[in-house]
Amino acid sequence: MQRFKIKPVLFLAVTVLFLCASLWSAEESPVVGIDELIKNARSAQDYEPVWEIGWALASLGEDAQAQLEQEAMGETPSSALACGYALLKMGKQYEGTVALERIINTAEYPFDRRIEAAAGMGVEGGEYTSSRLRALMAQTELPARLQVEIAKSLWRLTRAESAKDRLYELVKADSASA
Repeated sequence: MQRFKIKPVLFLAVTVLFLCASLWSAEESPVVGIDELIKNARSAQDYEPVWEIGWALASLGEDAQAQLEQEAMGETPSSALACGYALLKMGKQYEGTVALERIINTAEYPFDRRIEAAAGMGVEGGEYTSSRLRALMAQTELPARLQVEIAKSLWRLTRAESAKDRLYELVKADSASA
């Protein structure tokens, strides 16, 4: 059986041609500004995740903080969620936590957004966030599914026994009602 051998020069030439063609055809990725990102977040459907928009907003840095804080306290749940998450990701614990907690406590907001806000606090939160999660965990009037997400977030941040105990209580209560 004869083996096919590629000569090194031929291999190098094909590789260089391939690289040149891919560079020539590659489009520059457009830089998206804060206004366009916020517009995308506002127009997101209630079931569409907005985490990637939050990451992109966070990457804009300190210059975007004032606009993020304003939008995080706005009336559009999806953009408030993206901006609140972005603030947490930027290390703005107080501002991000306040924004996400407001979403959790607004019963008129879509339930999925409220769940995502609770989950976001457990991913990027810190000491202030964990103290607010403890306070939220004490709000037994919140829907059980939301209480579960709050307890899970507190567990992710702190491994607190109180979070584990609350999760156990919620599972036990759900089992009893089934």
